[in-house]
Amino acid sequence: METNSVDTNAEPRASSLGDINKLFHQLYAEKTNAVRKQVDEGDILLLCRMDNRLILKAGSDVKEFTINGDYYHSLKALAHSTLAVFYMIMNSTSDTTLNEVSLWVNQIEQDDTSQIASRIVSITRKLVTSIKGHQNNSHSAITDYQRELEPVYAELLMLSAKDELTILVDTLNHIKRDYDYASSNTFLVTLGGHQPRYKELSTLIFTRWFREQFSHVVDTNHYVRYCEGGSSLDDAVNLVVTAITDRQLGNSMVGSAVSLNQDVLGIVANKAIDLFWPDEE
Repeated sequence: METNSVDTNAEPRASSLGDINKLFHQLYAEKTNAVRKQVDEGDILLLCRMDNRLILKAGSDVKEFTINGDYYHSLKALAHSTLAVFYMIMNSTSDTTLNEVSLWVNQIEQDDTSQIASRIVSITRKLVTSIKGHQNNSHSAITDYQRELEPVYAELLMLSAKDELTILVDTLNHIKRDYDYASSNTFLVTLGGHQPRYKELSTLIFTRWFREQFSHVVDTNHYVRYCEGGSSLDDAVNLVVTAITDRQLGNSMVGSAVSLNQDVLGIVANKAIDLFWPDEE
């Protein structure tokens, strides 16, 4: 039994329809390659958000811009430090563990003099003090620790969002001044990477920025894309090439630019399911 995905492009193999199906996929691939050539030759401006960077591709011109710098990563590390403390205390409240946490706190205090870092230092020191000599009541101390950190997490998230918003928008504006591309030839792609909805903020910023710059564009979703599981510039290129090809095919064959944006069976799915399981009332 084959447990990997199998090629069904030539199905049904026992019929001439299989040959026709295979031919369609060959012709579709040729069209896709033609669109890919347009991208590679610079007809399309592709902006790709991945890891801590924004990658620009305009033909052979490929540039990178750092979006998440030291400040952003410091905020992220501060949040992670509290989670590390939580895991350590949950595993052990020994003097060795508490001394190690205290050492971390001292290092944070030396390395980061920001107000929010000072709040984390103060809250964590309070946790250590509460547990010392009262290991049997550590659960209550940890609960208080989590509660006191809630507004800190909210502030860390807001500071991180504002930092990305400011830098990403400034970078997009800079690119727009330097590259004279029409809205119809501009695509912005966020790579999903290792987890679902990763970097959703970037997609929201892309969408709002695109609408502000090109208010005449109705179908923003065609030009602003999220690539689930994408991890490379090639993944972004493949997504854009497919989007352009499918839009042209959808317009030509079914009169809708968005008809192929989803599994075609999904369009009639609800009706088919209702017919299969009719309402018995």
